[in-house]
Amino acid sequence: MTSLDIYVDGADEINPQKMMIKGGGAALTREKIVAALAKNFICIVDSSKQVDVLGSTFPLPVEVIPMARSQVARKLVALGGAPEYREGVVTDNGNIILDVHNLKFLTR
Repeated sequence: MTSLDIYVDGADEINPQKMMIKGGGAALTREKIVAALAKNFICIVDSSKQVDVLGSTFPLPVEVIPMARSQVARKLVALGGAPEYREGVVTDNGNIILDVHNLKFLTR
């Protein structure tokens, strides 16, 4: 596949600038690839997903190759985050998910 006319999906959080956190369902990388191929992206959310600051109500999911789990977690801690290993979840790519709490993203 080289392009897609429309990609429709949801988000875990979205701010007024239309920046969002996605990946709660553990398909982060593939969702990003499909979104990049799409000419148009339609995001369907309800008011419970709307926030002023990303990271307010939903942790940032980070897909990590298993051998890098500790190293990536240390880097996330250095950035002020509190990574939590999502046990029992393996992505479509064979990777793990670290859910990062306490990272609040401000945008201008």
